[in-house]
Amino acid sequence: MGRLVSWSFGPIPRGPFKAKGECVLAVGHVVIVGAGPAGAALAYLLARRGVEVTLLERHPDFERTFRGDGLQPSGMDVFDQMGLGDRLRQLPQAIINTIDLYQGGRRRARLATESLGFIPRFIPQPAVLAMLTEESRKHVSFQLHMRTAVRDLIQAGDRVVGVQAVGPNGPSEFAADLVIGTDGRYSTVRKRGAFTELASPQHFDVLNFIVPFPDFWPDRTTVRLELGPGCLTGGIPTADGRLWVGMTIQKGEYKDLRAAGPDAFTEELLNRTSPDLAAHLRANAEALKHPVLLDVSVGRLESWTAPGLLLLGDAAHKCTEKRPRDCLSPTLRRRF
Repeated sequence: MGRLVSWSFGPIPRGPFKAKGECVLAVGHVVIVGAGPAGAALAYLLARRGVEVTLLERHPDFERTFRGDGLQPSGMDVFDQMGLGDRLRQLPQAIINTIDLYQGGRRRARLATESLGFIPRFIPQPAVLAMLTEESRKHVSFQLHMRTAVRDLIQAGDRVVGVQAVGPNGPSEFAADLVIGTDGRYSTVRKRGAFTELASPQHFDVLNFIVPFPDFWPDRTTVRLELGPGCLTGGIPTADGRLWVGMTIQKGEYKDLRAAGPDAFTEELLNRTSPDLAAHLRANAEALKHPVLLDVSVGRLESWTAPGLLLLGDAAHKCTEKRPRDCLSPTLRRRF
């Protein structure tokens, strides 16, 4: 029999595992598909308890841009509960103390994040994932397979008992007592498990850029949000000393903008920002030629479990803000 694993919804236990009447399941080997934050954190928690866990990631490394880098205090508390808070605080990060709100090219308000009840941090997700997997490797029950893409589920009767994958050495199979899909919004596990998604159509997408940090920015702890008619532009300092700029556009508009040519595309975007930020982006126009498009989508599943199978994170519920103004807290919205 495999090691007993407790599935509960309370705080993460800090001491040795003991079953105390919760729903307890005997699991010998867990396969987790997708080494994002949910998959990497869960793999660490299981490996720390001696559960045999195999983490599969289709990419060759974690170095991908414009992933979710923002971490609220509740997220920090989770890492503290996992015993990794100190390590997380040692990673490069940008701590945000101030939010400047712009409208019509002028600053309309300056708010201290502490007065809003939170002080967010922006920590590069690749560094967080590397830290989680490094900690997991300290436990002999953990295995990580990069460049390994899951293609299908293996079933015995009505139960999932593993996955079929393609890795550096060709096709392979990974048997499991439990398969957990944490492979994001385009989840292969969700598709192969024939789960029905309830989609919620959205009306905007987000263009993302990285540019040098501007001289006119107040400091490296300040975020700027520019509110326009039906659009939102954000500027956030990055942990490596640059500036992330995100800009909302209408759903499907990106194709039309690109078709108008690079100059028209650049000018259309600059017209949506305040003069100082527009001038800085124009001076770094090369960065605007290669934006990363976030296709905003929201959806959920009526059920995210099946015998031998569990979905977590975006694989179970794609969660992106429904409107640009939803990116703001209720306190900020009341200011406008």
